Amino acid sequence: MSDIPMEYNLDDSGLEESQTGTYLNPPSKAEAELHKEEILEKIKSLEDRIVANNLNTTNLLEVQEVGMRKIVLQLETIKSTIAETRKATKRPGQEQQVEKKKSLLQCQICQQPHSDVECPQLSPSQRMERAVKAQKCLNCLKKHKGNCRNAPSCKFCEGAHNSVFHVE
Repeated sequence: MSDIPMEYNLDDSGLEESQTGTYLNPPSKAEAELHKEEILEKIKSLEDRIVANNLNTTNLLEVQEVGMRKIVLQLETIKSTIAETRKATKRPGQEQQVEKKKSLLQCQICQQPHSDVECPQLSPSQRMERAVKAQKCLNCLKKHKGNCRNAPSCKFCEGAHNSVFHVE
């Protein structure tokens, strides 16, 4: 059902009866000319309001864009500050612990600073045998329970084994 009233009431138009004419008899050209200037002024006024509203909307959008850019710059500054802070605030002795682990790690075969599972003097099958005996993961070379969560790590075939076990 339509929301449009069935009867048109002249009182709803806001115009006097002399300005509107009737439904069957439109205003004459003389009546139209008489009110032409008034109608043009109203049209011009409406156009000016529309333009002003569009300018206000454009200005509002520009202000919002500038505000968003400022927020993005602030976020980038915060991210870089956090990154710099993380670099600068390592746990006490963290670097020393890493160096200590490297110095403690020594291959039993060639006496170099790597595990015997990674020793280049052993064949891939010998390395794998040592890794299995040491209960190390064949993908990440660490001890853990269950399946390895790391991505397959072979650089040659992208298989789920470490590159030190790859056989051509």
